[in-house]
Amino acid sequence: MQKDLDATDDPRRSVADEATLAENVSLTDDDVVTLVEERALVTKRRYESGVVRVRTVTESVDHIERAALEFETAEVTHHPINQFVDQMPAQREDGDVTIVPVVEERLVVEKRLFVTEEIHIRRKRHTEDVELPVTLRRQHAVVERLDPSGASRDEPL
Repeated sequence: MQKDLDATDDPRRSVADEATLAENVSLTDDDVVTLVEERALVTKRRYESGVVRVRTVTESVDHIERAALEFETAEVTHHPINQFVDQMPAQREDGDVTIVPVVEERLVVEKRLFVTEEIHIRRKRHTEDVELPVTLRRQHAVVERLDPSGASRDEPL
């Protein structure tokens, strides 16, 4: 029986030969059959195929910046009133005009308030477009691929 089992180690045997062998060999419970299994082992190793160099480039761009500037002016006018009043008049608003009463005390047989004038202040808004030259900076990255010797490759990224 040992002779028949050794014959199975021949890689040139066909499937038909193995079927014939299986019919001729009868195994008992005490017989041992050795099973063989192949396993693959995959390993990795580091291989440097090149280098990537990244640098930034700064550009200066002259640019005209436009903006609308708003400012306010005050126009002051004097309006004579020349009138006696019983109490101090309050400052008031009439649309976009602020009215500030100017009062003086005058001596009469009795003391009374006399409005000599009012000052009217009108606010006016103006808008002026201006252009200012400014310098703006912008960066972009330049990426180069290098082979292991440091020489540049012409391959795109």
